[in-house]
Amino acid sequence: MRRCLKCMEEYLDRYENTCPHCGFTEGAGESEEFFIRSGSILQGRYIVGIVLKARSSDIIYIGWDALFERKVQIQEYYPKDWACRKEGLYVEALPSQSEQYQEGLEQFYARSRELLRLYQENDIITYYASFQENGTAYGVMEYQKRQTLGQWLQGRTLKEEEAMDFLRKAADAVEKVHQAGGWHGMPGIDTFWVTSERNLILKDFGGWQHTETLREGQKNKGQALEETGACEDNYGLAKLFCRMITGREILDAQMLDEMLASNKKMISKSAGNALRNALSYKTIDTAKFREEIEKLSEKNPTASIPVLWIAGGIASLAVLAAAGFFLAYFFL
Repeated sequence: MRRCLKCMEEYLDRYENTCPHCGFTEGAGESEEFFIRSGSILQGRYIVGIVLKARSSDIIYIGWDALFERKVQIQEYYPKDWACRKEGLYVEALPSQSEQYQEGLEQFYARSRELLRLYQENDIITYYASFQENGTAYGVMEYQKRQTLGQWLQGRTLKEEEAMDFLRKAADAVEKVHQAGGWHGMPGIDTFWVTSERNLILKDFGGWQHTETLREGQKNKGQALEETGACEDNYGLAKLFCRMITGREILDAQMLDEMLASNKKMISKSAGNALRNALSYKTIDTAKFREEIEKLSEKNPTASIPVLWIAGGIASLAVLAAAGFFLAYFFL
């Protein structure tokens, strides 16, 4: 029996190097030299397959956990500007970047271990393991084949109430990460899976990759690193909400104002204020940000007062009319 390094399904030897399940041919289209060589083994149990996603600071592979016999995702710390690959597996820091590499490695490993504690949360991807090996660090997590929020949207926009429902769910997941002492680093429409019940699952963590930028922001704002990371996450949530509403990527408060200038009814004025603060990296508390958006987006309850006055007036006139009829009948 063989195991496909793309879909991780087993197939008979008679099919030789081509998987009958997904059509992948082993050895075809060799990966980039800085990827782990497909078929490598980690911790004596994890088979590394092809790359699912490569980012500036990490690489995510499909994998197979031979101990529990399940598909997994394997996230490897690999900042390509600070490191190089040796012999298809080992990672070494570039001499000029060794300090930055080590700091990022420690952040990656610490964040992965924090995420292990959130395994009971249904709206956060489940991490199974975190370990250091081959001069770098890895996080092993569940594998799911789901649509991302970006794929689900497919370029369309949502009404404010519908977008608010998604934002509430996204913010709940991000807030749980903050309560655990970490941050996500890049929440957006492509870092959430959408379930069939239209719930969200937060994935693709990368809070360590902005560590250097965050420390600079920490100095400028006089905030703790965690607070600066929270501002980054709330910035991402504001961008996510704006994308759902406008269909465009809004990068800052100025872009939001330009968009609203052409359509002032797109979102409520007060919700726009909350979004401007988040897009300006001024929002630390995720729960407060969500509550502000929810509260300020509600219809103005005073709008119904005139209706109540009219209804009350009609009712009062009816009572007076009935009373007058009764008195007239009694005395006449």
